[in-house]
Amino acid sequence: MFFLSLLCNRIWANRQSAARSKERKMRYIAELERKIQTLQTEATSLAAQLTLLQRDSSGMSAENSELKLRLQTMEQQVYLQD
Repeated sequence: MFFLSLLCNRIWANRQSAARSKERKMRYIAELERKIQTLQTEATSLAAQLTLLQRDSSGMSAENSELKLRLQTMEQQVYLQD
C-alpha cells in the first residue's frame, strides 16, 4: 500500500512538473513571437529611413557635383581674367 501511495505521488508530481514545463514553454514562445513582431516593425521603420537617407545622399551627391562644376567654372574665369 505504501509503495502504491509513493507511486501515485510520483505520477502526480511528474504531471505537475510537465504542466509547469509546458506553461514555461508557452510563455517562452509567446515572448519570442512578441520579439519577432517588435523586430519586424523596427526593420520596416529602418527600411523606410534607409530609403529616405539614400534619396538624401543621392540629392546631395548631385548638388556636390553641380557645386564642383560651378567652382571649376569660376576658377577658370579668374584664371582667364589674370
